[in-house]
Amino acid sequence: MQSQNFEQRAAGALCRDASRPATPASTTITAMAADTAETTTSSVTVAHTPTRASTLRAPKPAVRSRRRPGWLALASLTAVLSLAACGDGGTGSDAAGQSSTSGKAVSPAESTTAGADTSLAPSTLATADTESAAAPVSGHLQTKALPAIATAGSPCDTMLAATSAMLPATSAAQVQATARPSYLMPTLDSLHRSCVVRITNNRAQGDSVIQRNDYSRRQAFNADSSRFLLNNTQGFWLLYDARSGRQLEVLSNLQGTADRLAGDAEPFWHPTNPNLLYFIPTNGVGMRIYRLDLRTHTVTTVADMGAQIRRIWPDADMAYTKAEGSPSADGRYWCFMARHYANSSSQPMRGVFTWDLDQHRIVGHLAMSDAPDHVSMTPTGRYCTVSHDTAAGTRAYNRTFKAPYNGNIRGQYLQLHSKSEHSDIAFNKLMQDAYVSLDYQSDKGEVFMVNLEDGKRTPLFNSYIDRTAMAFHVSGKAYAKPGWVLMSTYGEHYGPAPTQRLSNLKWPHRRMFAVSLNANPDIRAIASVQANVYRYEDEPHATTNRDFTRMLFNSTWNGSSTRDMEVFMVAIKPTALDKR
Repeated sequence: MQSQNFEQRAAGALCRDASRPATPASTTITAMAADTAETTTSSVTVAHTPTRASTLRAPKPAVRSRRRPGWLALASLTAVLSLAACGDGGTGSDAAGQSSTSGKAVSPAESTTAGADTSLAPSTLATADTESAAAPVSGHLQTKALPAIATAGSPCDTMLAATSAMLPATSAAQVQATARPSYLMPTLDSLHRSCVVRITNNRAQGDSVIQRNDYSRRQAFNADSSRFLLNNTQGFWLLYDARSGRQLEVLSNLQGTADRLAGDAEPFWHPTNPNLLYFIPTNGVGMRIYRLDLRTHTVTTVADMGAQIRRIWPDADMAYTKAEGSPSADGRYWCFMARHYANSSSQPMRGVFTWDLDQHRIVGHLAMSDAPDHVSMTPTGRYCTVSHDTAAGTRAYNRTFKAPYNGNIRGQYLQLHSKSEHSDIAFNKLMQDAYVSLDYQSDKGEVFMVNLEDGKRTPLFNSYIDRTAMAFHVSGKAYAKPGWVLMSTYGEHYGPAPTQRLSNLKWPHRRMFAVSLNANPDIRAIASVQANVYRYEDEPHATTNRDFTRMLFNSTWNGSSTRDMEVFMVAIKPTALDKR
């Protein structure tokens, strides 16, 4: 459960304390530094137990770890309400030196209703701070060409050049315990034919500071994969170099309308400019969207949504996704939940809405009293998904929240799942939105996808194999490699006896793999994650970059406690997922 000590740290990180210097960046790390190879330690401790026994099929894990990490806990929200005293209100200027208009006063004519954007035209990238020319792509989305991937010349390149094609995950040998990779030393995963680099050295920092990859649904890598984000137990976000794996800086001592990126601040990389990073305030208090320019360390307000939100819900204080959502792939449309802050233990729900960052307006909203686990815009920008762990389950609405849902479905929403499970939304090969999840209630633990255009559900594979069960996460953030998602697994156990360690692992267990989004999918084994899980922070939470060549995951690497947890980067060939 959450640690009060972590909450206090997160609260203390929200506003600069003039008496305390900012958290220093780490000292320079030699890119090819080596320490001795560490051997594996103790056996797996199963952290997930079933809710019911079954003689017919393996049950689901009972305790699905739901967001958020302890050090980013909502109990720190009281401190967030003082953000206005940190200079949280200005609009600043954009990267081109133009005055930002997104914080302007909104005239009555600009106050929109839920039915104002009924066309649901294809989403286009319309931000003013990009650096590359527009290039249309197939399907619903027009987006800009991504910068060239900037990881060429990394230590993994030579190693990967000598590897052969990746194996189908379903035919790969079971994962065996191996020595943990040494710090910043590229290591060949010979079974999976990928390169693995340990990029953190948490053990050397002691128990007080642990760095980790935030979440599978978070895009950790920037537009050209030259940098990525991690967070730590002090409530800070850290910038890393993706070539060498070394830490560059802690994102504090910023200038402008916010002075640091800290706490549960929900960072989102700009879709095409590798130097720009959007983020919202911790838990959405203040109802703004910020943009950080990493070249100048300047923060500007690109959306001040408060006035429009309060025309609909007068006492709203918070606008956020609750840490698992993303904007559309082109960065234009954002889906948020609006809530009122009553106190640290009560933030009643008011509703959900879609924000158009191009036109600086709400294009649709829906009143809602039951707070969802999270909300997210889909990659195309056509739909908002609202994920409840109650009877409502997970539903998709069009961005106006009005019926008809689209030309195929006449109702107000599309039911995606009966629960809120670990899942993500990705592009299929036609650049349509696909929701990918696991159905623990089904007889075979079916991993499935739903096409958000026509509602068709397609089974991908079964996770209950020979009466075993597991937990997993999905990352659908490979927008430049449509039709693929990344999955990482942990908590594998014998179904009727969840504390019984498996001696005969099945093909999905303790590894990460790519799954194509079609019937009878192609499933490619990528790497062993060696995850002994003791609490939420240890879960792999593997996430992929946009072109599916770099991935991050957390792992204790067969360790005996959370203190063994480190972050690992995996590299595969750009052709690894091409047709065989």
